[in-house]
Amino acid sequence: MLIFDNLSLIFIGLILLGVIPNLFYMFGYLPHIERKSHFLIHYFAFIFSMFGVVVADNIILFLFFWELMSLTSWQLILTDEKQKGLNQIARFYFFMTHFGFVFILLLFLILSNGDLEHSTFSLLKENAINFKYPFFLFGFVIFGFLSKAGVVLLHVWLPYAHPKAPSPVSALMSGIML
Repeated sequence: MLIFDNLSLIFIGLILLGVIPNLFYMFGYLPHIERKSHFLIHYFAFIFSMFGVVVADNIILFLFFWELMSLTSWQLILTDEKQKGLNQIARFYFFMTHFGFVFILLLFLILSNGDLEHSTFSLLKENAINFKYPFFLFGFVIFGFLSKAGVVLLHVWLPYAHPKAPSPVSALMSGIML
């Protein structure tokens, strides 16, 4: 289920503040890209996934959009195949995003009592408040979400992946995804 409440609308507005100028820049940058169709498909799917993350109310939908965001950004990093060391850096980014995804999935499985299909964020919040070991959950949040955000100590992928991504993609990853 998708939810368009005041909070999600604020985040949609923030995403648009980054995406709209990025689109203008991207169309100027596009002539420099050899694999245009590959780039455009993943670029727009990446943007779509960021919107999906902020409007998903169901945990399965959230995880779907979260994973779509990871996979499309990974493919966008791979846009310029000629860059030296690109495949190794892209694999490292892929590993780190999925390292975080495992912790997010475990967090949601614990809080939903294994029923992701019928779980909403309001139910997870209620279960988190009543959970006996909050520091355990905090660890999953730290490794899950903050590894994607590239915070200190979990930022090992950041200085390698961003310079390899096309500049419009790097701007979206830095300004919106993180």
